[in-house]
Amino acid sequence: MRLTWILLGCLPALSIAMSRVYLGAHWPTDILAGGLLACCVCAVSLTLVQYREPLNAMSLRVWWLIVPACVGVLAFFALHALPHALLRYSY
Repeated sequence: MRLTWILLGCLPALSIAMSRVYLGAHWPTDILAGGLLACCVCAVSLTLVQYREPLNAMSLRVWWLIVPACVGVLAFFALHALPHALLRYSY
């Protein structure tokens, strides 16, 4: 089950990364370097946080607060930036 959630979490990141290459906004090496940097920063931060005390899993109630808030923020910024992005990347 954990692998399923990891894959579902990586799917949007991969989609966005591939769209950046498709639109010509970044080279594939930029995307690979950014992904590698993100993995390294996440690994180091998780190691530092869990060094003193292991993290407990968040309760389902907390997830029901975090996920809609993140989706709302993402939707707001996506709709806010969409007209500018359409003009910028039109061919």
